[in-house]
Order: sequence, then C-alpha cells, then structure tokens
Amino acid sequence: MKFNVLDKVRVKNTDQAGYISFPYNYGEKVVVTLDGGKDREFFEDELELITEEAVF
Repeated sequence: MKFNVLDKVRVKNTDQAGYISFPYNYGEKVVVTLDGGKDREFFEDELELITEEAVF
C-alpha cells in the first residue's frame, strides 16, 4: 500500500488533485475524492503523492 487515508494526491493524466478516501489493499483501485467533490477510482500507478512542506 503506497498511500494512506487523507493523503493529498495528484492524478498524473488529468493533473487533478484530491484526497485518498478509503483504505485499500494491494491490487485494488484507490478511491480519491477530487477537489471538485466527485469520488473516482484510480490505480496506484495513476497517482502521485503531493507533499506540502511547512513554511516557518
């Protein structure tokens, strides 16, 4: 499992961002709640983690 629930991710093909909605197992599609409000399913390799660094 590459992502955790509530991780911020970006869809590589569409450049949309969202959050991982539910826990999942290896080989299953990942449910992502996109910033527009829709839930969609993607494979892990279609997603990449967005890291937000804190600025102090």
